[in-house]
Amino acid sequence: MKKQEDNRDGSGCKNDKDQIYLKDFVEMLNRGKVLILISLILFTSLATVYSFTASEWWTSKAKVELPDVSDTAPAGKVVAMYSGAFKDINITGSYSYEVNTGSNEEKAGYKSIEYGYNSILDDMTSDVALFKRFVDLFNSPDNKVEFFESSSIFSSAIKSLNFSDSEKGREYRVKINEWLARINAKPVGPRTENIMTLFFQSHQEKVGLDLLVDYISFTNGKVADGLTEDIKAVLSVRESELVNILKTKKNNAKSELELIIKKGEYGLIMAKTAEIEKPLERFNAEKELFPFDLGTIALEEKLKILKTIEDYSIIDPSILKLKEQLVILSEPYPDLHDLKSFSYLDKPDQPLSHDQPKRLLIVLFGMFFGLFMGVLLVVLRNALK
Repeated sequence: MKKQEDNRDGSGCKNDKDQIYLKDFVEMLNRGKVLILISLILFTSLATVYSFTASEWWTSKAKVELPDVSDTAPAGKVVAMYSGAFKDINITGSYSYEVNTGSNEEKAGYKSIEYGYNSILDDMTSDVALFKRFVDLFNSPDNKVEFFESSSIFSSAIKSLNFSDSEKGREYRVKINEWLARINAKPVGPRTENIMTLFFQSHQEKVGLDLLVDYISFTNGKVADGLTEDIKAVLSVRESELVNILKTKKNNAKSELELIIKKGEYGLIMAKTAEIEKPLERFNAEKELFPFDLGTIALEEKLKILKTIEDYSIIDPSILKLKEQLVILSEPYPDLHDLKSFSYLDKPDQPLSHDQPKRLLIVLFGMFFGLFMGVLLVVLRNALK
């Protein structure tokens, strides 16, 4: 019992002390209420003034997704136009090899079996690849700077700031960096990378909308230009490859023609020696090295014709196919400016209200900060007495 009473006495004393401290604190605040009120009014006023004088930012938005077939039709036409130049030999890691078919037909014992992936042109012009190009360029700092430097709207906004010559370089870079962070393309959700929301913030609602529309068009044009450069690079590589193959095949055909002529000359000598003027009937000359069975008259005429041959595709027909592929590659490159690398879900629209500054939040923050600073000053003043 005695211990319980002691505990009750102890807790009672503690509560009394807490009540005394709280009472003293309230009295201290009451004595300093003027200072607290001044601090509250001061910081609330500053926050209010700032919220109404700070630069306003308006956000224009658009929602885009993968392009439709009609959007990528110009790229599809390019692939169709040059596809004939990529037969038989693959650039993309595809490869071919020969397997025995077991056929008894002449020169049909092997056929080409092609393995591999889609051609590099198909990969480059797919809807996913084009959309990724667009999003990457939209978020690219270099692309944003290039757009700003070419934008008459942004140039007018910079001129309106009236920078002095000494401040122009530094302030211009600061202004550029400020705007770079306000242009973004973000997925609408964590698992929806093929649907993006495009953001463009500016100081004026109409300017932001115009800049967003211009920047989307500018970026789409850069996608078309970049795709054109990449496709031309692939075509150039293919052309160099075909030229080298054609050169090799021509040299081989020339050597084969010279060998045929040489064999014909030896065959003519043998035919003259054997006094064979006309072709021999029922004579199997396939196993003979020199074709003397044709007779001197036919061999002389054959040699005349062989020595006049300049078109080596007569010896190797694949040369003609290579020339046809090179003709395809020499066709004028089509214009891709009608290409669209995205499709609109929501077109750019003018914002209904500004995003920044958040005036109510700023004023409330100023009030709480002013109240806190007033109480802090009262406590510090009381502690220094």
